[in-house]
Amino acid sequence: METLIQILTALLLVSAISALVYLVIVFIRLKTLLENLNRTTTELNSKLPTILDNFQKVSEQLADVTSKAQSQFETIQNLTETFQSYFQRVKGVFSTDSSSTLEGLPSGLTKIFALIKAIRTVITKLKA
Repeated sequence: METLIQILTALLLVSAISALVYLVIVFIRLKTLLENLNRTTTELNSKLPTILDNFQKVSEQLADVTSKAQSQFETIQNLTETFQSYFQRVKGVFSTDSSSTLEGLPSGLTKIFALIKAIRTVITKLKA
């Protein structure tokens, strides 16, 4: 019986030592993992200001490009409105409506369209 108690005590001691070795291995791996995590965190912290500065620059450039695009769209809209206005006036020159006006057109176009209008008037009178 005493031998059985000694064997069980020896097994208990071996189990306890195995558990301690296992815990030491787990803690060593945990320490390595924490060191790697700390190193990675340090690297991220060192690079983060640069990344944030780059985001800031990109945001500013994007705002600038957006502003320029808005300005270009406004310019295109103004040109379209001007073109539509000129088109209506030019259309009036070729219509039979004698009350159409050439005001606001560039002077070269005004002279050309006035000449066209005069020629049309002469042709109309000659036909009559």
